[in-house]
Amino acid sequence: MRRLYLVGAAILASVTVGTCSATGTVISGGSSAAVDGWNITVPVGDTITALDSGSTLDLDYAETFVSASEVLPVGFQQVVDGDPATTIDILTEAVSNSTGVDWNAFNFSIDNLGTPLASFDGSVFVPPSSAGVNYETATLNAGDTFLSYAGTQAASSTSIWGSNNPGDFLLIDVPNGSDSHSSNFPARFPNLEASF
Repeated sequence: MRRLYLVGAAILASVTVGTCSATGTVISGGSSAAVDGWNITVPVGDTITALDSGSTLDLDYAETFVSASEVLPVGFQQVVDGDPATTIDILTEAVSNSTGVDWNAFNFSIDNLGTPLASFDGSVFVPPSSAGVNYETATLNAGDTFLSYAGTQAASSTSIWGSNNPGDFLLIDVPNGSDSHSSNFPARFPNLEASF
């Protein structure tokens, strides 16, 4: 399961493909960096490009799932005395399925641990479709904390989420003082979500 931790006022998640990668801070797996009031820690094997845009933290994210039992936490912790962005904008996310099994859904979630509550703001990725990838619909729960995409992603394929088209991104509202974590993960079996 991809976990994005919001600690003491932190949150987030996303392979480097997008618009901020040319001018942003590249954070390679196993390291961390402070950007836009957040200390971002990236798991080994993944890469985030982060761009300080004032009240918005823009991200491009590259991730590879290699095992059904894998957990790859991405941490976001508010910098002490920082002025953190209150919106996290995942511009693009490349998700590689190297698990050896096909998926039938992909999910993004935010688990709030305190208040005020972080949430998706309603702007969500257009479902990606390419060779081996066919996500069709997106469903956001009433609390704006769980986003599920129905469809399929074949083993050994990469789905590209987000584009330069208006509205094709994922926004997370992070009120100052939020305490939560967010996750994204594939599902492999009908009506069963498998955590990676």
